[in-house]
Amino acid sequence: MVLQRKLRGLAAIAGLTTLLLSGCGGGGGGGAAGPGYTVTVTVSGLAGSGLLLQNNGGDTVSIAGNGVASFTRQAPTGTPYAVTVARQPVAPAQGCVVANGSGKIGTADVVTVTVSCRNAAQFAYVANFNGNNLTQFAVGSDGGLSLLATPFIATGANPTSLALDPLGRYLYVANDARTVSQYRIGADGQLTALLPDAIVAGTGPTGIAVDPSGRFVYVSDDGGSVAQFAIGGDGRLVSLGSVAAGVGPAAVAIDPGGRYVYVANDGGTVSQFAVGLDGRLLALAASAVAGADPTGIRIDPQGRAVYVTNSGVLSNNVSQYQLAGNGTLAPFASAFVAAGNTPVSLATDPAGRFAWVANLQGNTVSSYRVGADGALSVSAIAEAFTSVQPVNVLTDPTGRFLYVAHFGGNSIVQYVIADDARLAQTATTFQVNGPIAMVMR
Repeated sequence: MVLQRKLRGLAAIAGLTTLLLSGCGGGGGGGAAGPGYTVTVTVSGLAGSGLLLQNNGGDTVSIAGNGVASFTRQAPTGTPYAVTVARQPVAPAQGCVVANGSGKIGTADVVTVTVSCRNAAQFAYVANFNGNNLTQFAVGSDGGLSLLATPFIATGANPTSLALDPLGRYLYVANDARTVSQYRIGADGQLTALLPDAIVAGTGPTGIAVDPSGRFVYVSDDGGSVAQFAIGGDGRLVSLGSVAAGVGPAAVAIDPGGRYVYVANDGGTVSQFAVGLDGRLLALAASAVAGADPTGIRIDPQGRAVYVTNSGVLSNNVSQYQLAGNGTLAPFASAFVAAGNTPVSLATDPAGRFAWVANLQGNTVSSYRVGADGALSVSAIAEAFTSVQPVNVLTDPTGRFLYVAHFGGNSIVQYVIADDARLAQTATTFQVNGPIAMVMR
């Protein structure tokens, strides 16, 4: 409950050729001396139409489906290339993100560029610690938020964390007041409380996670345990008991394969578990060592690494671990990467290229590059200054936008993510009441 204690203290003080494609950007000119090489891209996740890619701002390719596509123009060794998305797909609206998109042509065709597409979010939900409720938003094509017809819905006292089932049918909220609230999500995005509307979950829920299969829910409990639940056919939770963790569990995360669960403990450790066939957790090796006062935990979307934000004054950094095939964690050669003042939350883009950390008392967001092995390195980009007390960071499913919840500023701020991870704040700020967590569907 270290994050909740910090927030209460601060509050007291401050009161993304084999496809059908067509060249659209001119072609031809002539006379290249020496061999020419082609830049190709591998596209995945495309469901919409109209996707246009460009190389160096001119050579344009229209993409009609998933697979491998090539730009028309060839170029000799040493020529720079830079692949970007010139137009995002529609029907459905998607966001496509380029990875490994720039460099210089060597002595062969370029085959490492990938473009991954994901459906855009339709709805967003914000947990308001001070308001004892959730704010419900519709998400526009530009990533902007607008209140739903019923903008607020009650939770238990002091909601701390949110989690969606993978099909976007149900939403679960961990409340500081010993409960988990449970809701059904309507076609219009509106939440309806299930019956019962809440279930008991330990002595002080701090974090919550739903496994990728949509069968189980895990809640970190400040009392020293993890509460385990099965999800019924109607979305209601059924208790599977609890399992001991470390001192002061503060946050919980599940690997993308749904096989392992990790808990960041306030006592400076990370508990490691395997998920049994029945959903119950089985302790793995001894806890991994973290920094001082861990408050947040995140797993790289490709399942390569685990990151823990250490908010204590003696740390102010992020622990990073390699995730082995058997689920155990081993620190990277650089076990810690620097952050700002009081890092409390970390988000990665869906393609696993970049990461951002919210620094609660520094009023900043730190930017990182993610290496091929999942290790973080501090970006050359300066920290982005934000509003008061940034407590939670979230990327939208397309990887185009970053949202920062400001506990002290009572606001959600939207940023556009550039190809180099640079953040550009949009003009709109969305007012809420003590926001502490946010999810998108």
